[in-house]
Amino acid sequence: MSKQDVYQVSCLVGRSVLHGQLHYRVRWQGYSSLQDTWEPLSHLSDVFHLVTEYDQCTYLPSSTPSANIDAVQRGKRAREREAAVTMQKRVKKLIH
Repeated sequence: MSKQDVYQVSCLVGRSVLHGQLHYRVRWQGYSSLQDTWEPLSHLSDVFHLVTEYDQCTYLPSSTPSANIDAVQRGKRAREREAAVTMQKRVKKLIH
């Protein structure tokens, strides 16, 4: 890429760890989502404000995706246990 070939970042639309490095999916100004690319954080120093904004809006510490999934799974297991206990009590009442 020559010094004349400078592309403008429109927005960040994803985040992932690729090859052990944090990458962001970049939507380029004037290009469609088909031309999005995964760029390492080190390539985004000129638009670090967009990285910070994306992380604050998408990855709040109290609502990380894995934490939400774990909470949902714990809640589901608790409801299943409660349902099993309730069913056991109903069966006991029917038997006695």
